[in-house]
Amino acid sequence: MITICLGGCAPEQIDYAHFEHIANDTWLHDMPLRFTPQWSDSTAQHQLLVTVRHTQHYPHGNLPMVVDLIGADGHVKRHRLNMHITDGHGNWVGKGFGTLYQCQTTVSRDVTGIDAQRVVVWLNLDSCQSVTGITDIGITLIKN
Repeated sequence: MITICLGGCAPEQIDYAHFEHIANDTWLHDMPLRFTPQWSDSTAQHQLLVTVRHTQHYPHGNLPMVVDLIGADGHVKRHRLNMHITDGHGNWVGKGFGTLYQCQTTVSRDVTGIDAQRVVVWLNLDSCQSVTGITDIGITLIKN
């Protein structure tokens, strides 16, 4: 019984994680972030997550993004995300303390290296040319 309980508490196996720093904490609408994941097994299914680090100066309650997965054959699979940065009362939902918070959301639960040789993350705010308070954007691959 203890063995079963301990197995349930095992940490997820992160196969890859990488962050890109946003210069001057300002993410521009026309500044896509490009990632080239390193796959330990290109045929195994992984969960792909996007992580955002932000300061208290981020002015919105959410962060709309587009994430393009570019496969080995050049095929693009587009995912539209709307990451919640605050709850319904304006409180930060991310983890962190002080002036830096981190939020994470799942892009897909069944991605392989064949499906996503490259990952491109775009800001998707039509009404703004840039947003302030974003310090880093990253992707993480967790083996299923």
